[in-house]
Amino acid sequence: MIVAAYFWKRSRQTEKHKGLRRKIERLARAKKRFRRSSVKNREASEALRADGDTLRAKIAGLEAAQQAETLAKRTAEQDLAALRSAHDFSPHLAEPFRAFLRLLKPKAVVGFEKKRIGSLADGGYVMIDDFADVTHALSAGIGDDVSWDLDMARRGIKVIQLDHTVAGPPSRHENFDFRPQKVIGDSGEEQGATLVDLIGKVGAEPGRLICKMDIEGGEWQALAATPVASLQAVRQVVIEFHRLRYFVDPDWRATAEGVLRKLTTSHQCVHVHGNNAVEGIMIGGIPFPDIFEATFVLRSAYRFSASDETFPTPIDRPNLPQRADTFIGTMDY
Repeated sequence: MIVAAYFWKRSRQTEKHKGLRRKIERLARAKKRFRRSSVKNREASEALRADGDTLRAKIAGLEAAQQAETLAKRTAEQDLAALRSAHDFSPHLAEPFRAFLRLLKPKAVVGFEKKRIGSLADGGYVMIDDFADVTHALSAGIGDDVSWDLDMARRGIKVIQLDHTVAGPPSRHENFDFRPQKVIGDSGEEQGATLVDLIGKVGAEPGRLICKMDIEGGEWQALAATPVASLQAVRQVVIEFHRLRYFVDPDWRATAEGVLRKLTTSHQCVHVHGNNAVEGIMIGGIPFPDIFEATFVLRSAYRFSASDETFPTPIDRPNLPQRADTFIGTMDY
């Protein structure tokens, strides 16, 4: 009896142990299921969070696009109003406008010819054919045309391209260095770079840098914020100047006059060309293109003589080929 009771007790204990093991196993399986569920929940939560971020980014993008559209509409309305007011016959503006244009009177460069660089339409510019010592070029504003950039890159010149409105250049070259930046006057603006910073960091020796600038009106503020000492590092610069219609506004006029006076302290204008894509203006009874291109070269690097050229010249081309080029004349004001 004692033996039987012992084995019966052992069997009971064994059953209890087995029951405990089964409970432990069930708890372990439940724990695994819970962990798997937690992982899935965490993944689902992260996916929802990512979806939320994406949705918020889309909403922010739509809001930014709407704001840009509103700003563009407002700018277009302001431009139209300014264009209407820029057919001006005020006697008091005639002499200030003549003085402004006299700063742009081109001279010939002794010992050098001119050459068209880039496209045979919009995007091409006339410059002095002197690139042998040039190592770097700044191309501010590229849009969908890099014909000027390609001409420079094929000469072995490193081209730093700057444009915050495009994802990249429409074509590639090993000498291109694209940066999605806006050329600005105020160094505090996001995604922007001043000419002072760009010229200082480009790595070119003085006089071995050239520049092309077409930044849709931003050139006035960018140049206004650039001291002569920085400009003297640039051997040649070709600029498309915009919105001359605003000359009727005293504040804008003061900025523009200051820019040209400063620029012509270090550089001499050697070429001008009117952009025929927009209607011309009239300031103080004097007609001139609302948008025009001007090429300047470093005074200390060249010698000059008087020029009797009539603009446009034989190597100029209309920005819009289907329209006649804009006549400027000899620039004798």
